[in-house]
Amino acid sequence: MSGLISSAGSKSGVIGYSGDIVDSGSNANGEYIKYSDGTMICRYHELSTSARVSCTVQMYNAGSKYYGNKVYTYPVAFVNTTSITATASADPSSANCVASIEAYPNVSTINIAVWADRSTTTAGYICYVAIGKWK
Repeated sequence: MSGLISSAGSKSGVIGYSGDIVDSGSNANGEYIKYSDGTMICRYHELSTSARVSCTVQMYNAGSKYYGNKVYTYPVAFVNTTSITATASADPSSANCVASIEAYPNVSTINIAVWADRSTTTAGYICYVAIGKWK
């Protein structure tokens, strides 16, 4: 779908509309959509069981909670960090787990933390959506 140009006319008043799509595509790091107003949406869904986040570090003073993290590279870099907002989730495959953003995202990577209720090396398929500017 790379190079997709929208032929849609003006959509003012439509919630979430950010202009015409000027480019979209995917690579090993996920998928992206670029809009004419400079907005870009990047998203990723972990599909490989071998790439899951391992939660093997026990968090002290947090009861029996375990932690793991992984840095993901966006499929296309954003232009600045002030415009990026992101969310993450994890599929509880072998433990009850949740995901969160570990640190403020930068223009090319996002650090995602996974918290689990027990030590596991197979916790959490990671998903994220990051919205920011490409121009």
